[in-house]
Amino acid sequence: MDATNHGETESMLREWRTRVLNGFLAIAAVVAMPAIATMIVQAISTSDIRLPVVLLSAAGLALIALAVFRSINFRVRVYGVLLLGYTAAIVNLALSGLSGRGPVYLLVLPIVALILIGRRAGILASVLSALVLTVVAALIDRGVLVPHPLTGSVWAGLSTILMLLTIGMALLTSFYSLQERLIGKERQIQAELLRAQISLAEQNVTLEQKVKERTEELLQSNNIQTALYKIVEATSASQDIQEFYARIHQIVGELMYAGNFFIALYDESSGLLSFPYFVDEKDEPFPTQPWKTSTA
Repeated sequence: MDATNHGETESMLREWRTRVLNGFLAIAAVVAMPAIATMIVQAISTSDIRLPVVLLSAAGLALIALAVFRSINFRVRVYGVLLLGYTAAIVNLALSGLSGRGPVYLLVLPIVALILIGRRAGILASVLSALVLTVVAALIDRGVLVPHPLTGSVWAGLSTILMLLTIGMALLTSFYSLQERLIGKERQIQAELLRAQISLAEQNVTLEQKVKERTEELLQSNNIQTALYKIVEATSASQDIQEFYARIHQIVGELMYAGNFFIALYDESSGLLSFPYFVDEKDEPFPTQPWKTSTA
């Protein structure tokens, strides 16, 4: 059962990650276009086409390709996104140092890895981002790396920051929506389990009541059957009719309250009703009387 639930969870998570990746790449491709166009136009206008511009433009075009060709394997697309992201981050760090757009890439990439691959990948991406930042800081501090920001790159920088901000918020919003759905589903399951438990408890109470009633009925039936056997035995064991009547009174008293008990005999020929056996806590024995008078 647990294996089945785990498989269903993994399948649902895989489908969700595929949808998020497609949406993420679509947004990234749309938002990256202005940044790529700005860099290319600026490089052409200044006749200063350098390697960083080529690399960043190529990374942007590769990102657009990953967004368009959805038939590519999911993991290949995800790792391609991460590779392009780290490439763009390193290029920006080399150009602008820690004050440029590189650190923003390195902040967003662990979020991408966490949501699209898993917790372990997110942790590894965080460690990698920290190592890259540490190495760049050490190189700048030793003078090995001297950042030279592109002049007039304000709009390109803005486009890149907006792209990363949009991507980060889109991923976090998608993840938040997934959490809401999972929590809602879990609460629904808990509510259904609670209703099932209440229904089962009610059924158990009803069943116990029916069993109790049936047991009482069987016990009463058994007592009546036993009483009939005792009455049959009393017919042969009694010495006289009064003893037999008294024995019947005793047997009936074992079944119910019989403090007041009488036996009436009706003589059809005379129409009289007599009471050969009469026991009452208050009244005196009834005299022999016509049947009609006794029923009036």
